[in-house]
Amino acid sequence: MPPSDNRDLYRPMTLRALRLHFVLLLGLGTIAPLTESAMFFFLLPHGLIHSSPVRYLFKFILFPTSCLWILLAINYWLQRQKPEALALQARILSYSLVASALVLSVVHTVFPSIFLLFYIALFLTILFDDPALTRRTFFLSLAARCVGSFFSLDATLVRGEYELPNLLISIFCLVGTYLLCVGVLEIEREKRDLILQRGAEWAQMEQNALTDPLTGVGNRRALRQYFDRVLDGSTASPRYLAMLDIDSFKQINDRFGHLEGDGVLKYVGLLLTKTACPMQAFRYGGDEFIAALHEVSLSDVKKCQQKLEQRIARYNEENEIHLSAAWGHAFFNPETDHGLSEIVKRADG
Repeated sequence: MPPSDNRDLYRPMTLRALRLHFVLLLGLGTIAPLTESAMFFFLLPHGLIHSSPVRYLFKFILFPTSCLWILLAINYWLQRQKPEALALQARILSYSLVASALVLSVVHTVFPSIFLLFYIALFLTILFDDPALTRRTFFLSLAARCVGSFFSLDATLVRGEYELPNLLISIFCLVGTYLLCVGVLEIEREKRDLILQRGAEWAQMEQNALTDPLTGVGNRRALRQYFDRVLDGSTASPRYLAMLDIDSFKQINDRFGHLEGDGVLKYVGLLLTKTACPMQAFRYGGDEFIAALHEVSLSDVKKCQQKLEQRIARYNEENEIHLSAAWGHAFFNPETDHGLSEIVKRADG
């Protein structure tokens, strides 16, 4: 089965593979008795039926049909009782297809094409992307093929001199089919890993495009996307929008240099992301930052402001640069606030 962290993603495909296996098993259980019934009425007038109708009915219709429908009932019960156990359902269905192939090969030993069902059961396991299941199904098919070759319900059947070569050829074909399945699974695994890697790289690129590289908070583009999601209802609305403006930032750059100024911006960004207040921070531009506060009251907003002022005061005690910032906030009403600039202007006012 797919990796555990991607099973929800692959669940629809696994369910389709399970349905395909079940439909195939149902088809065998339905078509086999109908075909045998038609063969009986077609061959009987030509004198090609060498057993009594009762014996023919039991051997070619009742026995295989009963076995196939028992397998169907087991799988149907499993799907109803344990709908979440997809790995177990995949194993039982795969083994049931092998068992149905064994039943039909034992009944119809005279038809070598019946043995193709073993190859089909083995090859279909690649749909579940489970190398262990493919390996177990291969060994089970190998054993069932040998049993079907040396055991038959037809006591009058005479084994030909080509029986052993046919068995060896079929074993060789089963091994080849298994190796083909292993190769396909490996290719699919590499493709999946590559897709996941490219997806992670794309997600990282998208994240970088929405993050201010200097401060680590969201940039203006991220703020715009966030606000659009708030307006269309896909993101929860904040209670308050706060704005922090560093005082005399130009003088800090002029006196201490741009590197120290960048350090101040980094500190403010870290301050907004690491504070205990529940906020989502963005750099609005230059020395201006915006914070969206969720599930807070006005008193909580003021407490956040006090915490930030305490952190800034501690920073001033440890550094030569004297840092101060203006803090403003505005209540956000999604029913009336439809423009980002309007709410920013109120918070900055």
